[in-house]
Amino acid sequence: MNNICLNMIVKNESEIIVDTFNNLRKSIEINKFIISDTGSTDDTIQVMQDYFLKNNLEFEIHNDKWINFGHNRNLALSHCSGKSDYILFFDADDRLEGELKLPTLTADIYGLKYKSANSQGFIYFRKGLIRNTVAKWIGVIHETIMPLYENLNQVEIDGNYYIQTGHFGSRSNNPNKYLEDALILEEAFHNEPDTSILKTRYAHYCATSYYSHGDISKSIEWFKNRIKLRKNSPDFNEEYLAYRYLGMIYKENAEYSLAIDTWLTGWNHHSSKAELLYEASSTHGEIGNYRLAYEIALWGKDIINSPIDQNYCFEENIYKYGLNYLISRYGILSGIYDQPFKALVNIANQPFYSIELVDHVIESLNKILNSNVQIHTDICFLEKLINYINNHDCTLTTMRNELSQLLMAYTQKTNGF
Repeated sequence: MNNICLNMIVKNESEIIVDTFNNLRKSIEINKFIISDTGSTDDTIQVMQDYFLKNNLEFEIHNDKWINFGHNRNLALSHCSGKSDYILFFDADDRLEGELKLPTLTADIYGLKYKSANSQGFIYFRKGLIRNTVAKWIGVIHETIMPLYENLNQVEIDGNYYIQTGHFGSRSNNPNKYLEDALILEEAFHNEPDTSILKTRYAHYCATSYYSHGDISKSIEWFKNRIKLRKNSPDFNEEYLAYRYLGMIYKENAEYSLAIDTWLTGWNHHSSKAELLYEASSTHGEIGNYRLAYEIALWGKDIINSPIDQNYCFEENIYKYGLNYLISRYGILSGIYDQPFKALVNIANQPFYSIELVDHVIESLNKILNSNVQIHTDICFLEKLINYINNHDCTLTTMRNELSQLLMAYTQKTNGF
């Protein structure tokens, strides 16, 4: 059986580090802990030593001078050489949620599923578990793992889990964190050759750092820089996010036409991204353009009925519920009922999401039934809708009961209603 070494860099994490170790050990058997401390001034080192000794765990703690993230990650990685089969990377403020079941380890690099700490909660895969000595870190900040050899076997581990990235570690206590990051990234960008993959990565994270700092003008400038560099990098995810963020900024400034145009331009380049259609559709709906909102949401019908493109980060709820909600809401407001009905069935096929969404399904079905428009559907779809509205909590109990009786009556027919 392959053994796993946990490799971390830490500084002043005494308040959270024990919880970090306990969180990981619930799901992953870690055979050795190799930690690089980059200058803690609290009792982080003592807390770790006490924990390892108390739990009879094999460990090494190294005191390393801080240079930058790429340098220090590689220094920490070098401490693991020849001491394990695989190396697991984890930050002190990351938390494993759900149940991660590791397969029998045979691949060179494994992508683990992460969830971002921002309000959107993007899901994405990141190289988090590697065979010893097959990769290195690159980048002064927002560093990433780069394979050392061609044709390495890379596998993504999916499942009912994710690693929640955190913003509660020691570094996040710095009120100027994002500005300092942006300035470091801007300098690094200008020091990289024009053909460098790192140049595009620095542009992306420079933009997001300025955005998080609140400097909207600079964030717009750097998101545009990232889009201009699209031919320099195979990472289409960063470019997709540039369009996504740019549109959000324009919308926040009430520049709705510019926001919608930005999202649709992005979708033209990244046609598997339902999120861009969702943003454009919902914004049209919010400003009263119901028919346009419906038509744009409908463009994503085939996307949400296909497997999610996991080459990008993604918001799973948009694929499960979001676009179907918009199709049903704005279709009905436009006097269209056939596709909205199908969208409601799609929602009913998914697990419970919220009381508000159940209320939406009930209200929408009620409007369709009262429209006197003939909807041709299979009995099984009617039964799914009946089960959905009856088996989930809602606030519209009277309407639900009446609707349930009507739908049950329609199941006696074979051609819908």
